[in-house]
Amino acid sequence: MHHYTQFRGRKNRPTIRTPLYLMYLLAAALLLTFSQQMAAQMLSLDPEYREHAITTFVDHWCGKALPENSGYTLLFLEISPADLVFVKTSGGYVARYRIEVTLLDEQEQQVGSKCLRDSVPVKHYAEIADYDWNRLFRLSFDLPEGEYQATILISDENSRRSTLIEKTIQVESNSAFPVDVSDVLLARRDQYQTKNRELASSVLPYPARVYGYQEPELFCYFEIYRFNREDHRPVEYRISLITPDHRQVELLADTLAYEMDRIPVFRSFGMGDYPPGSYRLKVEVHPSGADYRFEREKPFLVYQNPIDLRFRSFDEVLAELRFVADEEELAALARTPESERQAALLGFWQERDPTPETPYNELMSEFYRRVRYARMRYWEANKRGGDFTDQGKILIMFGEPDRVVRYQKGPGNGILEVWYYPEQGLQVIFQDEFGFGDYRLVAPME
Repeated sequence: MHHYTQFRGRKNRPTIRTPLYLMYLLAAALLLTFSQQMAAQMLSLDPEYREHAITTFVDHWCGKALPENSGYTLLFLEISPADLVFVKTSGGYVARYRIEVTLLDEQEQQVGSKCLRDSVPVKHYAEIADYDWNRLFRLSFDLPEGEYQATILISDENSRRSTLIEKTIQVESNSAFPVDVSDVLLARRDQYQTKNRELASSVLPYPARVYGYQEPELFCYFEIYRFNREDHRPVEYRISLITPDHRQVELLADTLAYEMDRIPVFRSFGMGDYPPGSYRLKVEVHPSGADYRFEREKPFLVYQNPIDLRFRSFDEVLAELRFVADEEELAALARTPESERQAALLGFWQERDPTPETPYNELMSEFYRRVRYARMRYWEANKRGGDFTDQGKILIMFGEPDRVVRYQKGPGNGILEVWYYPEQGLQVIFQDEFGFGDYRLVAPME
């Protein structure tokens, strides 16, 4: 069976206005290096296309059905319809997509599959750009102990684009012991739409598992099972954090009495004061007096406000603001006394907040989303500490291109990559001269 929930997901992605002086510098650099001969060469080359993926997050949870003591696995998929193509219909616009899930065992034999379709209707064209409701799907599989490979294919039926995700699922069973523990499931509190299109609030599974700035509270859930009803010993459990520097920080320790064969444990912890990084939530379960214990872990990320000076240096923040601030603003911020820097940074972004009546600053969120992506993919190390590559700088200023075309010029002649921005009427060309992935800015194409 499967079930889906529509909930408030990724917010709008507003346009970031690049300072005029940066635009002029970019245009000058492009025009100086561009030649009509290169444009003519490009027209005769075979292109290789690279399209955007459909944003999808995947998580799974393994538990037991009692009293049969049979295992079952839940697969959670969070999909962003904002990445889909909407087409016009008689009643408005609609996006249609298909989800196909296939499970293979260790002998590469298919042991399960699901296929479902979904559609996202909107009445007005303007709603497409502002669509910020994600879909959360729950798929159920009966899987015995073992390791499985899940292949998840999400296909946009309007554009025929697809995203393929592969995930390993480990199903563990401790049937030799009178006690067992499920996987750990992480969740968050969010709004969702009921069948009557009304808003409600609940704690929902959170496949993305990113906490901190926008998700300050982490919810976790797991179950403890008892197979021997004559064993009434209490069970002890401990929940800890494994920090990015591999320290173990205890969050909670408790003892539970067995009043039922299945003991659900649901806890929440604040993540607002933890530094950014990769963490693991660790659960340890130990029946009193037993010489064994069970451990379960779930990884997650902490992401804090990128202008929070508790976690970053002022110079780091200023270095990134050069893409959105003009020279006078940067100079004024640089002169700010240390005690006033945090307030100055907050004021800088408050002036640019497109929706000041809400606590969410869409422009700042979109800017730092681009910065994070560019730092992961387009960062160039050097003796001075590093900087964004040309592609990274363009991505921060203009966002992801609508389409990317790569041209192979021939053996020894390098590769050209063109980023298309139809709304801005811009086509940006990069050249990898030696074929080592070092793309340098070449020119725009009118």
